[in-house]
Amino acid sequence: MHSYFIVQNPEELIKLTETENFKIGKRKDGIIHVYFKNNVLIDINKINYLFGLYDEYTNGVKACFIFEAGHKVGVTREARHYIKKVENELPVIAGCIIFQNMVYRMIAVFFLRFNQPIKPLYIVNDFDSGIKWLKLQENEFNDLNNQVLLA
Repeated sequence: MHSYFIVQNPEELIKLTETENFKIGKRKDGIIHVYFKNNVLIDINKINYLFGLYDEYTNGVKACFIFEAGHKVGVTREARHYIKKVENELPVIAGCIIFQNMVYRMIAVFFLRFNQPIKPLYIVNDFDSGIKWLKLQENEFNDLNNQVLLA
């Protein structure tokens, strides 16, 4: 499976970085799209490199992220623990994982049962639904941060 947005709609990206393991792109609407290529084992080194790109792509301003993975993508146990440890430090408002098939969905649900995310996370098989949900999350985040408190 190819990344729907990055492959099908490259004209909608304002920035794109590609490595041997993933593609990361910033969409015109500000959502950051991460696609892990086929047969990638995500370890701490790959995560740290990707997190560095998060900072570059967001300039420290929190953003929404959508994630996709090709076939046979895995995450090491150490990387899973590390992600959980640093999650609150990342420039992320909310995340959405697009699953290709029911096996990926079951793996994601199983993982999340034991590793509840701090930030809102949506697991869905429809890319456009994921984007709509992320935009709602971003609007809610912005509304909360733009409120004026009067004493």
